[in-house]
Amino acid sequence: MAITTFAGPVRSLGGFVESGFNNVIDATAALTAGALTLTALPVAASAPGVLPVTAGSPGHAGKQLTISADGGTFTLPVINAVNPGANAVPGQGQGGASDPNQTSNLGMQFSFTVLADITTSLIINTGALTDVIFGTINFCDDANDAGVAGFFHTPGTANSVTFNGTTQGGDAGSTFTLTAVGAAAWKLEGVSVFPTASAPATPFSTRV
Repeated sequence: MAITTFAGPVRSLGGFVESGFNNVIDATAALTAGALTLTALPVAASAPGVLPVTAGSPGHAGKQLTISADGGTFTLPVINAVNPGANAVPGQGQGGASDPNQTSNLGMQFSFTVLADITTSLIINTGALTDVIFGTINFCDDANDAGVAGFFHTPGTANSVTFNGTTQGGDAGSTFTLTAVGAAAWKLEGVSVFPTASAPATPFSTRV
């Protein structure tokens, strides 16, 4: 089935089953020259189970993204929080909150799971320098030593997170989820696993 759009809440009495080959994307396999620009919706067709040739094509939002080999730089879409017009009448050229062609992408979500220890940094950048991150990264070492755990947080100034496989973690078992929650605002929730011998350092930074 092609893209289906609902204008209101969807209620299921039996749950939703996200099951199928295209629910998971190997994000590292999709890298081009070590980088990938993430997209909220597909922009090109592809056969089932076949990664499109253009890096921006798969539609990464809402799917599980795996880091199966090493790091890379992943750039989130620019947040568009423009209200399409709550009082507009769909179908009459006025757009509206239920218009499937609206440009607002609030609520898009990107989930990463690291499957292998990294030696090249895993970097996640916001699409615009003015889009910033709110949230927390919990950390723990890969030996589960008592007391070697805690968290780093950002109050909305950072626009990049970096996991280097040592002090900033990012080893196998790390998970990160980013959700667009407002104009220029990403919510980040994550756990970063780092080697036992490394002292934790914040993954948050502000690029200019």
